[in-house]
Amino acid sequence: MVQATKSEVALFQLLETMRDAVTQRRYRALLWTLFAFLTLGILDAASPLDDVLRVLRNHVRSHASNGDIVVVTIDGPTIAAQGEWPWPRDKVAGLVNKIDAAGARQIAFEHVFVPTGSPEQDKVLANAFRALPGKAVIGARFDKDPVTLERRFQKPAAILASAATTAGSSLYFNGFGHAWHANYRVKADGEEFPSLAATLAGKQTHPAQPIFIDYSIDADSIPQISAAQILDGRAGAALKGKIALVSNTRSPESVPGTEPIPIAFINAIAAETMMEGEQAYYGWWPAFVFAAFASFIIWAAPRRWAVMAITLELLTLVTCPIILEDHGIYLDPAIGMLMAGTIILMRAWRSYRRGDARVNPLTGLPNLLALKEHKLSGTHAIVAVRIKNYAELVAALAQNEDVLATQIAARLNAGNLTSLFHGDDGIFCWIAPASAPDELSDQLEAIHSFFMMPITVGGWQVDVSIAFGIDTSGSPDLGARFASALVAADEAAAAGHRWKYYDPARLNEAEWNMSLLGRLDTAIESGEVWVAYQPKLDLKSGKVTGAEALVRWTHPQRGAISPEEFVSVAEANGRIDKLTYFVLEQALMMVASTGNRFNVAVNLSAQMFGRKDFVGRLRELLERHKVPGKLLTMEITESAAVEKEEELFATVNALTALGVIVSIDDYGTGFCTLEYLKKIKASELKIDRGFVAAMDRNRSDRVLVNATIELAHSLGHSVVAEGVETQETLEMLQSMGCDKAQGFFISRPMPRDEFMVFIGKKPALRAA
Repeated sequence: MVQATKSEVALFQLLETMRDAVTQRRYRALLWTLFAFLTLGILDAASPLDDVLRVLRNHVRSHASNGDIVVVTIDGPTIAAQGEWPWPRDKVAGLVNKIDAAGARQIAFEHVFVPTGSPEQDKVLANAFRALPGKAVIGARFDKDPVTLERRFQKPAAILASAATTAGSSLYFNGFGHAWHANYRVKADGEEFPSLAATLAGKQTHPAQPIFIDYSIDADSIPQISAAQILDGRAGAALKGKIALVSNTRSPESVPGTEPIPIAFINAIAAETMMEGEQAYYGWWPAFVFAAFASFIIWAAPRRWAVMAITLELLTLVTCPIILEDHGIYLDPAIGMLMAGTIILMRAWRSYRRGDARVNPLTGLPNLLALKEHKLSGTHAIVAVRIKNYAELVAALAQNEDVLATQIAARLNAGNLTSLFHGDDGIFCWIAPASAPDELSDQLEAIHSFFMMPITVGGWQVDVSIAFGIDTSGSPDLGARFASALVAADEAAAAGHRWKYYDPARLNEAEWNMSLLGRLDTAIESGEVWVAYQPKLDLKSGKVTGAEALVRWTHPQRGAISPEEFVSVAEANGRIDKLTYFVLEQALMMVASTGNRFNVAVNLSAQMFGRKDFVGRLRELLERHKVPGKLLTMEITESAAVEKEEELFATVNALTALGVIVSIDDYGTGFCTLEYLKKIKASELKIDRGFVAAMDRNRSDRVLVNATIELAHSLGHSVVAEGVETQETLEMLQSMGCDKAQGFFISRPMPRDEFMVFIGKKPALRAA
């Protein structure tokens, strides 16, 4: 048989958590956040941040120009020698001839040579262009009429347009005055022209398509030469084989992330961008989808997976655009980064509100899980503190346990402790520096004397009795050393001593028991805690019509943990809520997955009676999973019915109002009287397995079971018998008119997937 690795199991649990995420209430905030950012993406609300991020990426990718385009500048020295631009056409023709003589392979002008009142001048320039077939490029662009302020398209004179290639300016400026995009073609007045950038790049026949201008090309690295040098014959080899772009540099334009530069340099960068090859733009969708998937992991997964997801997500959203833009692929990661940051903050806030798993909520001190992760250097002693009468104090002080624990911690810290840890049930621990035994003894004596005086809690003065245990083994496993020290503290308390050093010959489960509650919370989140389902057989139809949901805990190292062990601890410490809602959530999801064809029973702890929000939260769970109340049975033990009578009746009435079936569990083992059966609006009795399992061998048990069935039916209740382990027992129950049966003969408890197979394939069970 092929065994799954731990990583495969962990991944499967992670995917299971994500699959169930959308059905659970605690994921509503996540889903609303994703919807909000989806809306922001559709509205393109993150585009300013994307522009900023693109500027930063351009700085990271910064590189020199390929030098193929040389800007010929009509600069100050040129104007001083030749006059203000624009020049007469014959003077421009002279510049064209000089540039051609310098070996340029193409000569381009941004300037629009509009018709003038001197046809002869236009003809001179046109002849100069015709002498250079295919090499001359002249501009056309949109402008504003100085009188009407209307937008107009300026074209060169017809005689010049016939002698040179007309190229339009296709730079697009956003609201901040930045030119982020250029196009291969320009449409105006019913005509279409290649853009200046496309013409310089040799792609004047390319279909119209916008591109991102690659500002990672350093504008300062673009070659330039003064027109005065060319006219004076001092161009040398600067233009040989190059594209000459003639420009008046006196009107700089804003460029994202740097100082304004002349528009000729922007056109040169745009042309070089087109030379680099085709571009693909995918917008904000890829980053959103990736961030949404990562957000589910960050929100739902255990801390280790969440940290991995955060690291991977941020690295991907930061580095991938840089790598992709080097290959002409553009996307907008801002919406994904904002969403990731929001989800990270929301999870951090959720962790803060719930309390960190490594912090004791009563005192705010690090707990024993934090102790296990603590790193030590050198030799230290581990000192455990046992409050011998802690349970009695908590019972007497009711709601003031936090005050009591804080007072105890304050007195312990008065002993000049360096690192105090607080576990469950009044357990404390600290790491003592290496010292002589006499010094540690003096410290323990001093701390013990602090507890000779009563502690004041809520107006009461109470005596606190303590004992210390010490481990000096030097082992790096602090969890094991604490357990050893606690053993010594318990032995000291039992013997009436103030402290005792640990004897390595005595090992037990102290460390596990003291951190059980913290481990249980972590186990629920990590998937170690799960729900098994034990089928219930309808004895009239012989078909499985329901199941009991039973909580299970499978620890990676310790294996199966007995429910009696962790459920009782959770109940004793008022921490059963989380476990109850977990089982309810899983059970209702199972019922919904069957198409609401089966009933599921869930045990209800007495600790849940009187919880003001319990019935309301149960109603929300039923509505969310669309499960009718009649398909949920809440099982209440007899002892719970006796212990909390008033709160029980109120809870049962509220459950009945929801349509939920109420069952009295373990009937016959407690103290439930006929008066209670009359008052409680239960509709089902569940006979304890202790009577059912032996009824095929014990006449008294048969009589009691039969009498119970008749009593329940006379009160209008149905009856479930648990503990059915033989065919004979099943037949006896059928003959007595019992309604349902449950036990190992029918089936042992099984995981959800196995239960779904069982109810789909299991043949009906009937008495012979």
